Amino acid sequence: MISTALAREVYEETGVRVEFESVISLGHFYPHQFHKSNLYVLCLAKPLTYEINIYDTDEVIDAKWVDVDEYLKDENVLTYSKAIVSAALRTKGFKIDNKSLSHIKKEMELFFPLEN
Repeated sequence: MISTALAREVYEETGVRVEFESVISLGHFYPHQFHKSNLYVLCLAKPLTYEINIYDTDEVIDAKWVDVDEYLKDENVLTYSKAIVSAALRTKGFKIDNKSLSHIKKEMELFFPLEN
């Protein structure tokens, strides 16, 4: 499940607990690492805790809270990363809505655009 993976990955890499809010963007890169295909699901999440404790120092060198406006003005931030953050600020993304297939007794996550 995307929402479960989000919460797990953020916690494993930063020690911050989060609650899934929505999917903001999908990215597909090929070829990527090891000449394989990578699919990125980028999500908006609400922090439930704020203390950062990096558990996986092989994957994460540094983590910190940054003011959004400063982040978007930073010349060292990739254009792609800025586009994701800008999208999260202007749209609500896709939320989980499993009601339309509630008769199917399997774990699933269906995502639909959030209405303004």
